[in-house]
Amino acid sequence: MQKALFSAYISPQTSSCACLNAPALYRCRDCFFNLPQCEACIVIGHSSNPFHRIEKWNGKFFESTTLYSLDLVVHLGHSGSKCPHIRDTSVYKMTVVHTTGIHSLSITFCNCLPSKPRFLQLLEVKLFPATVKETETALTFPFLEDLHIHTLCSKKSVYDHHNALQRLTNPIAPHNVPDRCRESTRSLRIWQILTKARRSGQVHGIDKFLPHRRPGSLAIRCFACPEVGFNVDQLILDSALESECHKYTLFLSIDGNFRLQRVNKRQDLDDVALNDGCAYFVKNDEYQDYAKTVQPSPDNSTCAHLRAVRLQNTIKFKNAAVSGVICVQCARHGFYMPNGTADLEKGEAYARSDYVLIQALDDHQDQRWVMVSYDIWCQYWKNLNARVSTHFPEKLPLLDQIRGAVPKMHIKGHVEECQVRWSFNYLEHSGETCGEKIETSWAEQNQAASSTKQQNAGHRHDSLDDHFDFWNWGKLQTLGASLLGLLSAATYSFSCVCSLVP
Repeated sequence: MQKALFSAYISPQTSSCACLNAPALYRCRDCFFNLPQCEACIVIGHSSNPFHRIEKWNGKFFESTTLYSLDLVVHLGHSGSKCPHIRDTSVYKMTVVHTTGIHSLSITFCNCLPSKPRFLQLLEVKLFPATVKETETALTFPFLEDLHIHTLCSKKSVYDHHNALQRLTNPIAPHNVPDRCRESTRSLRIWQILTKARRSGQVHGIDKFLPHRRPGSLAIRCFACPEVGFNVDQLILDSALESECHKYTLFLSIDGNFRLQRVNKRQDLDDVALNDGCAYFVKNDEYQDYAKTVQPSPDNSTCAHLRAVRLQNTIKFKNAAVSGVICVQCARHGFYMPNGTADLEKGEAYARSDYVLIQALDDHQDQRWVMVSYDIWCQYWKNLNARVSTHFPEKLPLLDQIRGAVPKMHIKGHVEECQVRWSFNYLEHSGETCGEKIETSWAEQNQAASSTKQQNAGHRHDSLDDHFDFWNWGKLQTLGASLLGLLSAATYSFSCVCSLVP
């Protein structure tokens, strides 16, 4: 069998083409049947597949060649036919990045009057132009989809993905393949925003159906958490009894992550986040203005464990322009909250936690009950009223809705007084909430730290927003199946109990 496979790979299967006009010296590596054809037939057959990899029999073996070298020309604007208003000399050479490699392509544009802009003609055939004007490089939609999903699932950098693509194009001399890493990186950032706009519903005008939310938000939200105006009616919430607050409480988690840093190096000051303040990070300019008005909170902790952890963390900030992020999630389902993430500098300051908490609750002004899980809640809550009244006086009524606790695993490292006072085990209307779900998401996002810490400030925010968005999208996809599994288990348990009753 091995001999047959090897022979089929290196030897021609027929001496003449099916058209009977010329020898069958060419074959396609990407076509399913891989039948040898003559030059004319293989060019005609690939007019709609210009990025397939072609090989030519040289008398001893099949060697790589290209459809570009066989004078294949792709015509735009007329379903593959040549535009009647172009000259034979109006053929442009482009470099196209596809999943099968980096290709050269001869292309003609439609010159009919009125004609569409060339970048729109490219988009119509699923070629994403790297530039709007004087386009010389394009990336196919399948390539961008493949690159996007690889960066999200395997946390692969664009550089590594592009390096693999160069080797796929020319395994012997990958250095001779055109370098399109910069174009891939730039195009991916735009592709990420387009993906978020689709997933969030912005391209469908979702804001007019949910006027209580921030306009233009690209974040995916938790469908299971109570949200007035979406899955909870204001009248029902206002008339609910205190004994029912477990059904209508918004459970949140706050936690800092010191792996998602940005190193202190020369930065591009013109690099700004393309979705600034529209997804999970807070609006950068407003946050930086706020950060200038506050000072790091002094370590006056009465909990010995927290003082020890604070001293250990200082060594992690060496050569870091940004020491990490502070995030807010829904505590029960693990969704990142819109505008609930901000950068940290040299530690987890209470004032920065205040900012992301206030921003995350901005869409929940009418929420009657809020429970906040925070591993340093025992210290954080003490001056919370004073800090909010100083910096966010209009948000002070929100604090009347908030209760707090320490997550169930972290509470074991606190002093005995904290374990009694702030444990979920002893707080009413907490159910089985553990408050530790946010920690599970860090194991996933930390894999992206090695690439995002080297990015410019704006690029890093876009990348982390994209990873958070993918995490929420995955949660949303499995939310229904998880609920169905819980209901099935509950129904089975109930039926078992009923069978034991005489």
